[in-house]
Amino acid sequence: MRTSTPILAGLWLLLAGCTAPAITGDEETLPFESANTGQTYDILVRTPPGYDPGDPDGYALVLQLDATMKTKALTQYRYTAGWTSSYEGGGEVPEAIVVGIGHTEEGLGEGRMVDFVPPSETEDPYFPDQGAPAFYAMLRDELLPWLEDGWAVTADPADRVLFGHSLGGLFVVYAVLLYEPGGDDFLGNFVAFDPSVWTSGCGIFGTEEEAADRLDDLPLDLYIGVGGANTAGFVAEALAYSEQLESREYPGLRLHTEVLEGRDHMEIVRYMPELGLPWVYEQ
Repeated sequence: MRTSTPILAGLWLLLAGCTAPAITGDEETLPFESANTGQTYDILVRTPPGYDPGDPDGYALVLQLDATMKTKALTQYRYTAGWTSSYEGGGEVPEAIVVGIGHTEEGLGEGRMVDFVPPSETEDPYFPDQGAPAFYAMLRDELLPWLEDGWAVTADPADRVLFGHSLGGLFVVYAVLLYEPGGDDFLGNFVAFDPSVWTSGCGIFGTEEEAADRLDDLPLDLYIGVGGANTAGFVAEALAYSEQLESREYPGLRLHTEVLEGRDHMEIVRYMPELGLPWVYEQ
């Protein structure tokens, strides 16, 4: 179900305001309890206009972390579902089911500070509980089968993408490293904006080194976006991580790193689906 579009097609949007396009299709919000994490999540599901639950090929799947977190009065899900609707209407991306994975209001702050943090040998007083392995297992073993049972989701990982910003972006780059050759892959595309690679003493660098020791290839697509108006250290660490990953020269890895000059940590959120969606589906 891939479709092609030039990446430059969406760059004019950098001049647009902080609003997002209208969401087309139908939406619903459902609770989801996870045995792996012990948490309940708000799952927001958008299906495209004319959605056919019996479609034999299934629809592309767009997963958005931090779905209920607001940036400039709009939730991250709102941006992603809106831009998916817009690009989809213009034929620039395939028809897609957008799924927002949100922590409940009670767990919004604390929950993400556990779920998105990878394990590390370095202790971090800000993130003492490192629950990313359990959250990854929740996505793979609980949420995805639930989505496949309830909606016509494509079985092709090449038409599935995971979006995450900040700690969510950290989780995205961590999830990339869990690739298992010959395993049951469930995602082929990853978009991480302003990934907080500084967490736990930059422990994700060590995780990447461990992955490199066991992998000969990493046949996935990863887009890393970094706000140029972040602190110099934040930008440097994010770029250093991208360079370390690129240095492995995995033949199957499609890696794109972009610095959005003049954009700070919160402003960059709205560019995540604007730029990430056309990049993912351009091939």
